[in-house]
Amino acid sequence: MKSEFMREAAALAVKGKGFTKTNPCVGAVLVKNGNIISSGWHEKFGRAHAEKNAILRAGSISKECELFVTLEPCSTSGKTPPCTKLIKRAGIKKVYIGTLDPNPAHRGRGVQILKDAGIEVEVGIEESLCKEIIEDFRKYITTRTPYVTLKIAQSLDGKIATALGESQWITSEASRIDVHSLRNEMDAVLTGIKTVLADNPHLTPRPAVKSPPLRVVLDAFARLPLDSNVADVKEAPTILYTGRNIDAEQIKRLNDLGIETASVSETDGLLNLNEVLDDLGARGIMNLLVEGGAGVFTSFLERNLADRLLIYTAPILLGGSFSAIGGFAKLRLKNAPRLENIKIKNIEGDIRIEGKFVRER
Repeated sequence: MKSEFMREAAALAVKGKGFTKTNPCVGAVLVKNGNIISSGWHEKFGRAHAEKNAILRAGSISKECELFVTLEPCSTSGKTPPCTKLIKRAGIKKVYIGTLDPNPAHRGRGVQILKDAGIEVEVGIEESLCKEIIEDFRKYITTRTPYVTLKIAQSLDGKIATALGESQWITSEASRIDVHSLRNEMDAVLTGIKTVLADNPHLTPRPAVKSPPLRVVLDAFARLPLDSNVADVKEAPTILYTGRNIDAEQIKRLNDLGIETASVSETDGLLNLNEVLDDLGARGIMNLLVEGGAGVFTSFLERNLADRLLIYTAPILLGGSFSAIGGFAKLRLKNAPRLENIKIKNIEGDIRIEGKFVRER
């Protein structure tokens, strides 16, 4: 039963995807006499945490309940009071925790506070599942850089365009709807200037949402057309990363449209992606979706900067030279990027493959 209750909390936690910004997604259920009496999740950044929502919904009957929560309850004040304090006040007798807080400054602190208050605590219920839910938060809180997802739409033979350069649309409408849903979970969507020049994408979710993700364009020489879709900041905010030796008038024209610009170092037209990610992290970007072309994908992979890969493969053959990923310099088979935790889904004839990049253990 413990696993069943924690899985229920986990299912609630993921409802917060795309809404918690730099906070983790967390779910909680209150159990009494073997029955769930209340539940909650962290619904939006700055609002009540999962534990508080569950306890408030239960009211006075939360006394002597058991609390199942996917992540160690917070023990410090931020935009909301510490959940450990509320748990003690509610009279909860035992807390089951999926996984500890990955923040080294807080890890284990909430557990100890609860134990000191005489509350029983058990850690590690459905731990793998609960860790997976907060993998973006884990990376952000420990590195201050975004969790990076690469999204590729390709043919069965790995091409992202025909020999004539046509790329819209390789995958089905159902796959594109799935991508729009994915964008809704992101803080920012990144592409390269070549993709902007070739496809003129919007990089926004459809239907439009109140707070669309930040659009990020890698453009070493500030070539972004002023009439391009990503230049229209009424749709969504846009930031352009350029090299450091760009004409001031070019930058002014972009800034006058409301486009933010930031400069990083570059070599032969290739921007320093580590500096880009550091800057995005400093701006509070926790989840980054990369929707570039082969050059951008290859750059992220060569530098081991991607965390997750989503490939949408359509059942067509295109031939030609427009491969989704370019050739890696000096790649040996034993060092090839490798995926684990593979998930495969059929989306109306297209195949979506999701995997996490294997890191050295």
